[in-house]
Parts: sequence; structure tokens; C-alpha cells
Amino acid sequence: MITLRRPLLAMLLTTLAGCGIGEESNNIWIMWAHGTGDGRHAMWEQLKGYKTLQECLQETHKYAQWKRTENLKTWGDLAAASPKADETPAQARAASERDVDAAIIVKEGRFWMNTINGAGWGFNYVCWAAGTDPRESKGK
Repeated sequence: MITLRRPLLAMLLTTLAGCGIGEESNNIWIMWAHGTGDGRHAMWEQLKGYKTLQECLQETHKYAQWKRTENLKTWGDLAAASPKADETPAQARAASERDVDAAIIVKEGRFWMNTINGAGWGFNYVCWAAGTDPRESKGK
């Protein structure tokens, strides 16, 4: 039995090493973004491959923080482009970023933003083993 385990382990490792995206054929963990909320259809997007689960999980938090920063900049830019009569563009940007940031939750690999109508939307950044496609139906 011991002699059978080694070839099976070697075959499994060889198979996993061959999985990945793009040119990085030694990635065995893939980060996916799962967008949900606000009544929209949930979507999955394959983002990047990693060699270890730990590395992938660490990056999920960075992606969630990046999404926060991106939203603050977008809303700040919009507010600065058309400030109220009694505000400078810098004041409008700061107020907008403060208001938007109060509606954002970032925890581990999750970005969530509550909207004015209360529905909210967000992204979960998750790691799946290479070869796993979360878009596939669970019934098949």
C-alpha cells in the first residue's frame, strides 16, 4: 500500500502543477471575484492564479481594499467636478469621500457598499482550487 501512495501522490501533484491560468502553469489556487447585490445578477470573474492558498487569501484582502479606494476616488472626482456653491472642489471631494467611506464595509476578502436605497452591492474575493469553476451548475 505504501508503494501505491507515492505514485498516486506524484500523479496528483503533477496534475495540480499543470493547472493554472495564462502562462503561470504552476498556480493551483485561483482568485475569483463574485459580484452581487442591488438586484443584479450575480457574476463570477476569474482574476489571478497563486501557488499557495495562503498567498491567494492574503491577496483577497488587498483586492477588497483596492475596490474601496477605487470607489472613493470615483465619487470624490464626481463631487469635485461639480461642488456646491459654498464649497471648493477640495471640500466637495473630502465630503463625498467621507460619506461614501461611511457606507463601505471591507472585511477580509469582502467589499460591500450600502446604497442610498438600502439595497447595497459588493464583491467577495474568494480562492478556488485550479480547475474548479464556481459558475458551473452545482446540480451537474
